[in-house]
Amino acid sequence: RGGEVETLLQGVHAIAAPGLPGTVCAQGAGAQVVIDAPVGNGTAAQRQGVVEIARLGKGRAVLFGHDGYFDPASLQKADTTPLLLHLIQWAAPQNARPRVGGIDHPQLADELKKNGVNAVAIDRAAWRTAIPECNIVFFPLSVPRDDAEIAVVRRYLDGGGAAFLAGTG
Repeated sequence: RGGEVETLLQGVHAIAAPGLPGTVCAQGAGAQVVIDAPVGNGTAAQRQGVVEIARLGKGRAVLFGHDGYFDPASLQKADTTPLLLHLIQWAAPQNARPRVGGIDHPQLADELKKNGVNAVAIDRAAWRTAIPECNIVFFPLSVPRDDAEIAVVRRYLDGGGAAFLAGTG
């Protein structure tokens, strides 16, 4: 692991495993697996990534193998909240108190606020116009849903924004 990943993992010894986390694949020079987990049993078990970070031009992305990592109940387990707070700091390194938006995640925004994060809930109907006001955005599983929405997210990342995305295993 690189120094950047080691910094993200300071004080993190275990995290929640919501549902059945899927695999994330770190590809490209700016991508790194942060958390991996065993797949299979015994000596045949292999380790595969479940949390990844990636630099995308001026932007950054954090990928999770399950959208349950955005659930406040999961954040209460083990060191999941400290990991998420480290990832938020990594995603907006030039901002000591980044504005974090959660599309269709009001409970996540509330939980982040309890931990001192400048978090806001973003209504799904208004996300395209709301994300430029945030340094970091947590996206629900169904956003982006088509090429036009992918283009909006890409412009956001090209402008230096950070996206937290998850897919259910």
